[in-house]
Amino acid sequence: MSDAASNALQSAINGNVKDWIDSHPLVFWLVNHPLISLAIFLLFILSILGFFQALGSLFAKGWLFILQSPVKFMQGVLSFGSKSVSNVGGVAVNSLVSQNPEYKNNSALQLRGVEANSLESQERLANILTRLEAIRQEQNQLLQEASAILGNKFKAE
Repeated sequence: MSDAASNALQSAINGNVKDWIDSHPLVFWLVNHPLISLAIFLLFILSILGFFQALGSLFAKGWLFILQSPVKFMQGVLSFGSKSVSNVGGVAVNSLVSQNPEYKNNSALQLRGVEANSLESQERLANILTRLEAIRQEQNQLLQEASAILGNKFKAE
């Protein structure tokens, strides 16, 4: 009885598979050409891997955006606040100019600030150039010492 049941089950499955293959001849053709099947299978696997990689990148960018949002929000608030403070500073300068007749021209007040900045920057530039010259001289001395050591080493050999 079990042999008859297994034969009936096997014939039912074979019949269903044969009907499906007859209705899908492309699958039958791919089964008969294993290299093409392998190439299609590899293409499918690579597509799935690319999809997972893109999904992972999307999640990473999403989390990065979520984590950076509060910082960007605070930068925007502070930027808006600093602009407001600078506007208040401009009002203070204008009130200073209007109170002192010698500062009627706002550009004179601005030029004094530029001159002070340029003097400071000129002093800073002079200090930097002096330090660079000292570093260059020290580098030349070290190169001379190194060449002397190497020259003595080659003479000894």
